[in-house]
Amino acid sequence: MSDHQWPEAGQSTPESAFQLKSLSPITTEDSFTDIILVGDISKHPLDGSKIWGHETEFFWPEKIPHARVSRFNYVASVVNTHRTREEVIRALREDILPERIKEQARDLDEYIKKKGSAAKPVLVGYGYGGLLCEQFIVDYAQDFPSSEVIKGLVLFGTPHFIHGLRQWARIVVETRAQSEASLASTSSITGIIGRAFTRGRASSRNLESLEADLDNIAKEQQSFLNKTKKVWDTRIASCFPVLSSLSRHSELSILPEWSTVPHAKQVIIRKPYLEMTAFNGENDEGYKVISSLIGGWIKKTKDHDNVPNKEDGVAIYPLRD
Repeated sequence: MSDHQWPEAGQSTPESAFQLKSLSPITTEDSFTDIILVGDISKHPLDGSKIWGHETEFFWPEKIPHARVSRFNYVASVVNTHRTREEVIRALREDILPERIKEQARDLDEYIKKKGSAAKPVLVGYGYGGLLCEQFIVDYAQDFPSSEVIKGLVLFGTPHFIHGLRQWARIVVETRAQSEASLASTSSITGIIGRAFTRGRASSRNLESLEADLDNIAKEQQSFLNKTKKVWDTRIASCFPVLSSLSRHSELSILPEWSTVPHAKQVIIRKPYLEMTAFNGENDEGYKVISSLIGGWIKKTKDHDNVPNKEDGVAIYPLRD
């Protein structure tokens, strides 16, 4: 296990904070559902928005009735800032090793058990956090119906297939390689790394090795896709970013077809990748969909056979028109 342990991308923390950290006030409710947030490692250091809307006026997971919100703090080598591009790539390779991801998933399982939740949680994963949630399901939930382990899984921009993983890796490298180029002018590194990850084989030995590592993850993900296709499909929401060409993050995103689970509920989030987990308020289209979906799962706690349907009022958007 790494000597450095981190809560959310970009913020260091003492080793004692490597755990589930409660983000909700103490509640006297007898019946509640844990919503466990698992963040990404690509948070933009110059982005003013907060992941999940935490520490803003609209911390949306806490707005869902009967919910208790926690954040899973995990080890991430790539989170150190002010690194060169090559150092970021090497650190990223450490983070995506199969044994590292399995270790994180085991820690998540242990902390869920230690949390002592009276009800099965809802997992919400963003980017790399989604990869950890998927591995958790493969390793610790594969022999059970979905309702016996968790209420549901919400994925925000989690990369899938080799093309999605390349695009995600590009985002991580560009947002972390601060010492070589300013994020105020990302066009130069967009061209270099963009070609490396989206238009062919990488040009350096380091990038070639990363390409092979990403290919291994894509193969591992097939286990998750296979095991959830029939049993879990109605318990997974797969959110993908849609942004205008005028966005300052227009080059830093993952295409919809590479950031969704094919058999899951596919939900449009009309924001760029780096801002997609923070909503503007209760009238935000993405928030209304996600909160309604999670609320539907919570209402069906005692009925393992029922799943969200049209009567729940959940608006699911098609991937393409």
